[in-house]
Amino acid sequence: MFSGSWLFSTLAAVLAFAPAKINLGLRVGALRADGYHAVETVLYPVPWFDAVEAVTADAFAFRSYGQPCGPPEENLCVKAWRLFQQHTGCRPVHLFLLKNLPLGAGLGGGSSDAVATLRVLQALFPDGVSDELMVHWAEQLGSDCPFFLKGRPVLATGRGEVLEPLALDLSAYVLTIAVPDVQVSTAWAYAAWDQQSAATHPEAKLSELIRLQVSEWRHHLYNDFESVVFTRFPHLSTLKQALYESGAVYASLSGSGSAVYGLFEHRPESLPALPFVHRWWTGSLGPVP
Repeated sequence: MFSGSWLFSTLAAVLAFAPAKINLGLRVGALRADGYHAVETVLYPVPWFDAVEAVTADAFAFRSYGQPCGPPEENLCVKAWRLFQQHTGCRPVHLFLLKNLPLGAGLGGGSSDAVATLRVLQALFPDGVSDELMVHWAEQLGSDCPFFLKGRPVLATGRGEVLEPLALDLSAYVLTIAVPDVQVSTAWAYAAWDQQSAATHPEAKLSELIRLQVSEWRHHLYNDFESVVFTRFPHLSTLKQALYESGAVYASLSGSGSAVYGLFEHRPESLPALPFVHRWWTGSLGPVP
């Protein structure tokens, strides 16, 4: 069974915390025959969490709290439950989601919630549920989902599901994430990317660039989606520059956005007062559990 410090259980109830992620560099490649784009990115877990709890019950029910997260039938927690129940025939549960991570921000909250659901269900109903099955189900739920089963820094390729562990430690840095007042659709970002000319990537592989000093990433490590997202939402480019002016050694859009983050050597004394930023999160990137 997948383990980690973010899973807590009793005989009839299991609680899991669903962390966020950031992308360190993101290269978007050609559209594949299966309808997905080839990507190359480094995924790093962030200790900013949603929470998912499952309690055995006589009939299935789903409740969400915190931030609004859309109709239940579209929620990835519900989709994860249906997938798990379809293949295992397990008894019903009451499923609870405490939604704290912002939506449409490129932080992987929905994918992380789906994996947290699989993990609590596996803990409640472990018979015949191998780690290999969990990976297979995670791949069906979303490209980011297999990463959240790992919970450690990885180089992600393919459509994002091919994972190579990385010995990358950012525990010496403080991370600040700014969440603007807009959401960015990943589908829109890919469509906008397809409409512009293809990017020319440096010959160096991302797996090589990530080994540079963090202070050098600013000049070598890029997120391709910035070219389309910053064009439509220029204030996000302003936000990235403001993080650098506040002392960040590296700043970037995460995923397809809209969140923009900065890595600092010390906790910033002040953050830019920008009216379009409605949430900030600052925390230490301590040892990955």
